Amino acid sequence: MLAKRPVDRVAVDAHKMHLLDEVRAYQSVAGDCLGEARRFNQSTVLVDGAERKLDEFALAGNYHHDGDERDDNAEWVVPVEWARAVPREQTVRKTGLFAIQNTAARMRNQFTIEHGTAAFGLDGEAPADGQSLRISIEVSMYKYPCMKCTQPFWWVMWMRAVSPQPADWQNAWPGGPEAFLESGRDFRMPVMIDQPSAASCARYLLRHLDLRGRARHLVDRRLGLPGASYNANRCPACFHIAYWYYYEQVVIAASQDQRRLFVAVPTELATAEWAKLIDDQNSVWVF
Repeated sequence: MLAKRPVDRVAVDAHKMHLLDEVRAYQSVAGDCLGEARRFNQSTVLVDGAERKLDEFALAGNYHHDGDERDDNAEWVVPVEWARAVPREQTVRKTGLFAIQNTAARMRNQFTIEHGTAAFGLDGEAPADGQSLRISIEVSMYKYPCMKCTQPFWWVMWMRAVSPQPADWQNAWPGGPEAFLESGRDFRMPVMIDQPSAASCARYLLRHLDLRGRARHLVDRRLGLPGASYNANRCPACFHIAYWYYYEQVVIAASQDQRRLFVAVPTELATAEWAKLIDDQNSVWVF
């Protein structure tokens, strides 16, 4: 696996491998590390918008060992959002690819970077689902103080379609044209960054625009967080994540002061993905 961004403060050795252990080469490439390495029993994943611990799942592998109360005997996990992953049958193998037994390491091997980029078709990065790109989407950001440290930073506010509505728009809606008409939603409505699907999409668009620093501070929903919506913006100065009601306050301020918005260059997105993002919204904003 190859992450584009370096991993900070990660230097945890994996368990030594044994003779005849299965070894696979690169199967996932080009992603962003979302945090530091954590012990397996403390690691979580996002499932259907809810954060769950990895050790709640019936996994094929065994990640608990005798003596793993000590950090150096425990299994460790690095959270990564992958931009591209392929089935096992399409695993990339080639003599000379970088390999290491650490949980994560900085990628400096140019041969591996170039070969992985070419093999996975990353020169023109596209959504992992492979859908055709037909809608232009703008991401808007607004500078506003952090709730905790009061340091202003660029909040990712919303996404909005700026291209003409496609002729097959209603067919792309989850459930089809009838479900679209019953939804009361509109192609032009802004999509707030307050759902896991919207945060994930905004991260992809920001990475595509080479705004990776901002993408790194759009976080997934925390375990046990109340409410139907959440704030995905994390302060880059103090790492505080405000509750949704503060994000709502920022949205209102930004909607009333749109001349001061930073609007990124439009980026293309699949029609079906945009329809799903609108359908996922719990609140309808019009401005």
